[in-house]
Amino acid sequence: MQKDVLILPSFGKKRPSAMIRDQKDGLIERDKEGAHGSYQFQYSQSVELESLKDLTDYYLRLDRDQLVDEVSKLSRLSIAKQKFYGSILFTALTKLDPEEALRQSATLGNVGYALKSTILMTWASHSPEHLASYFTENRSEVLRGAAFSGLGYGAAESMIVKAWAKRSPSDALDWIRGLDGESGSRATVALFSEWMQNDPFAAIETAWTLADDRRSLAHHAIARVWAKKDWEEAKKWVESLPADGRDEIMGIALSSLVEKDSAKAANEVILMNESKGRDEAMLQIANSLATDDCNRAAEWMMNHASESIQIRAAPDIVASWMIEDFDKAKAWVGSLAEGKVRDVVLSRFLTSDASGAPAERLERAMTIKDPDSRMSSIGKIARSWLNQDRAAAVQFFQNSDALDDYTRFRLMGNPNMSSDHD
Repeated sequence: MQKDVLILPSFGKKRPSAMIRDQKDGLIERDKEGAHGSYQFQYSQSVELESLKDLTDYYLRLDRDQLVDEVSKLSRLSIAKQKFYGSILFTALTKLDPEEALRQSATLGNVGYALKSTILMTWASHSPEHLASYFTENRSEVLRGAAFSGLGYGAAESMIVKAWAKRSPSDALDWIRGLDGESGSRATVALFSEWMQNDPFAAIETAWTLADDRRSLAHHAIARVWAKKDWEEAKKWVESLPADGRDEIMGIALSSLVEKDSAKAANEVILMNESKGRDEAMLQIANSLATDDCNRAAEWMMNHASESIQIRAAPDIVASWMIEDFDKAKAWVGSLAEGKVRDVVLSRFLTSDASGAPAERLERAMTIKDPDSRMSSIGKIARSWLNQDRAAAVQFFQNSDALDDYTRFRLMGNPNMSSDHD
């Protein structure tokens, strides 16, 4: 009887036999090297496959029952192989019967949970309205499947409406109107984000038909997308909105613009009125500027941002700056006037500077005015020093006022922290 074979590409010097050698029924043994650097294996059905595309095409030629039979063979493979072949197999099965694909994934244990991402993504792209109907009746199951598969707890609603919006955004919106809670919120944001890509003016007009909370979410999504597509038009639109909530939406738009043009965003945000939206945009812009030029980011932040934003942004800026140019970062820290900003910046600098002498770092940490920040910094430096050179650290702390009695006892009262045990 003539052998039926599956021929897989050799992928360079790696023998694909390692991928499927342990299967008892189907692909069972390596036969010989093929003419094009491939390896042949016996297979349970008559099929010759010379590439991953051929394997995909093979599965797509099978009917529903044949694919279900193929699923039963996956359990004979290793976990990695089950995921590899399963992703291709379940793509094909989902296109024919997505609910059966979900049932079959439940037979594969933890691998089945991982494969739910393949099922949900394929289902959403192939038939979003069908998945939407299933979601409505089985919300908890779908949400868990998305979460455990690695897609994320709220990914299902986004996948459904993004695919549906390409076909019929109005139908997708009708479905969303029936969703409550976080599901409805996530779906609204996803729908208008996608709708803005294809028909922005219809999306903007439709947003006004929504209830207040959903309209606000839609406006946030519109602002994020439009700011990057056409800032000047987006700005005009935001400025035309009612005063209540306008600054928040402008801040969201600028936080999005910074991903495309950080310099423009930095210039625009300083024109805004003082507001929470302005502050949040400034935080995003400061962090973005720091990815390119920490010196510029620090200067801009100190000149334009409120103290509350400086306190939030400055520690991350100095941490990045220490990697970019340590000496300049150190000089900037030294130039800061006493106050809350200096305290948080100096704390981050000292606890991140593993190259500095511990005693000197501790002396500088003692100059931090805020008591909580001071003791936190001292404690971190002390623990690090005790781990690296316990004897020297213990000797220093026994003759220093750097630690209060409680912290000294907590760090050195443990017999294991004593130099006598070295």
